[in-house]
Amino acid sequence: MPSVKTVLTLFVVVAVASFAGCSSGGSAASQPALVAAANSPITDVPVPAGFSMRSSSWSHVIPGSSQRFVNHEYRGSDGYLAVARFYKEQMPAHGWTLLSQQQFDEIVTLNFAKNNEPATITITEGTFHTTINVQVNLGVRPGVPH
Repeated sequence: MPSVKTVLTLFVVVAVASFAGCSSGGSAASQPALVAAANSPITDVPVPAGFSMRSSSWSHVIPGSSQRFVNHEYRGSDGYLAVARFYKEQMPAHGWTLLSQQQFDEIVTLNFAKNNEPATITITEGTFHTTINVQVNLGVRPGVPH
């Protein structure tokens, strides 16, 4: 029969190993592909299922034109790398072209363009959730000086 010390040591080892694998960031390849929510507030910018829009989000369309200004923030539990992969796969399917991608620590910024309209998607891994910030503004293309 194992001693109490052996059982406790085994328990600690199993617990540490379990928590080590709990990071929601992980590698994008090791996470299942995300699916788009059935209804996105922006028809041509999908949102992963399970993410909810924050009350601080806003958007404005200039009446009589197609000019829009969007600043939406969403939160959910999927890892930031899986979310970045989602946008790199889904945005081109909605007519957007990926212009650039930057990553610093657990923050990924993706810059897209569609016609003359830029979109910047910033994905941030948090302690308890992942945050997606979507900005769409008519005008200067990302990375092009004005």
